[in-house]
Amino acid sequence: MKKITLTVLFSLSFFIVFSQTETKKKPSFGSNNLISHNVAYNFFVGTDANKFRTSPKAFGSGISDFSQTYTLFNFWLSRPIKRNIGIITTIGFDLNKYRFADNLYFDSDSNDIFIDNDQTHYYNESFFSRQGSKLVIGKLYIPFIVYLPVSHWFSDGNENFGLYFGAIYRPYLFAYHKLLFTNEQNQLVKNKTANPFINKYFNKNDIVVKAGLKIKSIFIYGQYSVLPFFNENMNYDIHEAQIGINFFFNFTSKLQKKLDDLEKKDNFNDGGTETK
Repeated sequence: MKKITLTVLFSLSFFIVFSQTETKKKPSFGSNNLISHNVAYNFFVGTDANKFRTSPKAFGSGISDFSQTYTLFNFWLSRPIKRNIGIITTIGFDLNKYRFADNLYFDSDSNDIFIDNDQTHYYNESFFSRQGSKLVIGKLYIPFIVYLPVSHWFSDGNENFGLYFGAIYRPYLFAYHKLLFTNEQNQLVKNKTANPFINKYFNKNDIVVKAGLKIKSIFIYGQYSVLPFFNENMNYDIHEAQIGINFFFNFTSKLQKKLDDLEKKDNFNDGGTETK
């Protein structure tokens, strides 16, 4: 039933978008800025968040480790400049990585999570070292985002300021965990725990609330997972959270403005008048 519902909703969204005429004016920024992120930081909040502290070490936990939302097409159900409000949806894949401050590992025998205190494991704690504990989790991504083009309301065509908010449904797809350390033989060891051994830990459904603002070419946002990260069998109360920033450079718009200015100048000179 759930699959049928999602298929119907997606098909309806697809039909609404492509039934709109091509004359509808598009916003100057890419719709992906409302959905994905250029730079972000992943962390946890909740009663037990202190045990699951994340670290920006080696630019991890979402900063520069290919944590990203991947979509092929984003569908404007309502275009903000044409209708004074934007509504966007899509379907994609969300990949998030968490580099833990402590060397955590998932013990599948006891169904618990511990700090690695093995005396034969040596961790390089320097900032640029990738050694340590990292969790990777992938989810399906189905957002419904509303964009309010505030500056456009007061000045037609002005896109300098806007607000956006929405909800995202993220069903669980897979996860894996890695411990990277040096052993007594001075060899680098990668201890990977695959999805079949740890998928029992996680909540299989997730609902995220997201809010942000657009200031010229910059988007700043925060998001929070309403449902717990772990399932009811785990004794840890934590929720996923993320803060991030997107930015874009509209070279096409600037080039078009220069071309328009040149065309006006040419037309003016063709009229036989010369400016001093």
